[in-house]
Amino acid sequence: KTSPKMVAMFSFDFALAIGALWEIVEFTIDSLFGPISNGVLMQGSLKDTMGDLINDTLGALFSAVMGYLYLKKDSGIVVKSMAKELKEDNPELFKKEEPKKNNEIVKKEHN
Repeated sequence: KTSPKMVAMFSFDFALAIGALWEIVEFTIDSLFGPISNGVLMQGSLKDTMGDLINDTLGALFSAVMGYLYLKKDSGIVVKSMAKELKEDNPELFKKEEPKKNNEIVKKEHN
């Protein structure tokens, strides 16, 4: 079983990698096509890039810490209460459907 620490480290790194790849996409689109929306570049400036990367880092850190606390079970109270509230507020997302029996599927296909 993978340790919660390793999962948190991987999720942090993965989130940062996705953010960096998006910055590369923005740069590439601007380089190839120039301003594409109302004369505005996707990649406005170095300040824009740094702001995006800082926000990516903060979001990745928050997610990694919350995931770590959830996986530790003894200290994941905050995440567990958030997950419980999410399930209560959105029951349609978490409803369980009965699996169909093979006979029912075959009958419906032949009708």
